Amino acid sequence: MSIDLERYRVSRRRAPFMPTMKLSQRVVDGLKFEGKRAIVWDAGEPGFGVIVYPTSKAYTVQYRVDGQSRRVNLGSTAEHTFKDARAKAADVLQAARKGTDLISPPAAKCMTFEACTREWMALKKPEWSAATYADYEDRFTRLVFTRQVDNGPEVGIGSKALQDVSPVDVEALHASMAGQTRNQSYVVTLIKAVFNYAVRAKHLDPSHHNPASLAKLPRNKDAEAKEQRVLTSPEVEKLGKALASMEAAGEVSPHLAGLLRISLLCGLRPGEARTVTWDNVDLSARTMRVVGKTGKRTVPLSDAAVEVLKRVHDYRQAANPYVFIGRMTGQHLVGIAKQLDRIAGRAGVPRFSPYVFRHSAATQSLAGGADVRAVQALLGHADLKTTMVYLHADDERKRKAAKHVETFAKGF
Repeated sequence: MSIDLERYRVSRRRAPFMPTMKLSQRVVDGLKFEGKRAIVWDAGEPGFGVIVYPTSKAYTVQYRVDGQSRRVNLGSTAEHTFKDARAKAADVLQAARKGTDLISPPAAKCMTFEACTREWMALKKPEWSAATYADYEDRFTRLVFTRQVDNGPEVGIGSKALQDVSPVDVEALHASMAGQTRNQSYVVTLIKAVFNYAVRAKHLDPSHHNPASLAKLPRNKDAEAKEQRVLTSPEVEKLGKALASMEAAGEVSPHLAGLLRISLLCGLRPGEARTVTWDNVDLSARTMRVVGKTGKRTVPLSDAAVEVLKRVHDYRQAANPYVFIGRMTGQHLVGIAKQLDRIAGRAGVPRFSPYVFRHSAATQSLAGGADVRAVQALLGHADLKTTMVYLHADDERKRKAAKHVETFAKGF
């Protein structure tokens, strides 16, 4: 049974997609994601509903206590039956009408950072993929909760009370990961998210300042430059020659060479390129389906991209679904950054991040006159502002703009 949510769409302009219908286990099982997150409310138990995400569904309850409205996930529909979730929601709503919050009562002041983090992750779990949840769990456990570096003092903040975590603690954690730029950025962002949740959940007073926002952290300008730079045409030519030479000599695998070329030709994120499977490649239709941060999207393949994939196909392994395979059986290619450093060194080009291929493709597309909306769709950007970053106003483009105005105004 599939439910057409479009029938229940609210007609008010800019209103959230929150239809109301009589829910049952059968109805919940039939709910499908229709391109936009929806909250389907139960007509029989006001305040109880189901959130429909792209890849999952979760029961939710919304209620008001002490003049403040709260909406809390009750768990995934895959883990809880409709009957049990509705009964729990009924208890919560009945208590709320009497002024009691059964789910998030006023927290004790001694709530630890780790306890708050795990509460936040449990609520967010239905929204995240299994890989994202596992990644955050690993980073919190390994880098934040308990961390001791070189037999020195412990800098972890897991056992600290929320109100006792200071900007100095965040700065110490950041410093303990010197040289691990990506981990440093991840950790600060995650700590900031936990404290934002702590305020919303009333574990902290609204006036409490987020220590991750107040921490004075040094900027890694070298890492930023490596991540954000754009390749020039001469650099691409040098890299191409070095890559071809190393591939012919057996120093670079056909899969690595193909992955780097496709990353540039299609403007893919490193993770998107690594995880492409042959099931999502249609050479006859000249399209490729990739999975990125904003979901799945179809990428058109140019003549050059088709030729690259045809060459890689000659090395396909029947037991491996990935286009660019790694050394481990059934796994995709990994360890790209280190190998890219070797290729850049051979080409005489400054080292750069694999992400630079994507930056370069976007910049060249826009510089060549491509429509910014088309580039947004090609890159899979959820927000047009992200794509606009690639509209670099370099001297050459400014000169062309001035020349265009001069031609337009001729004879004025």
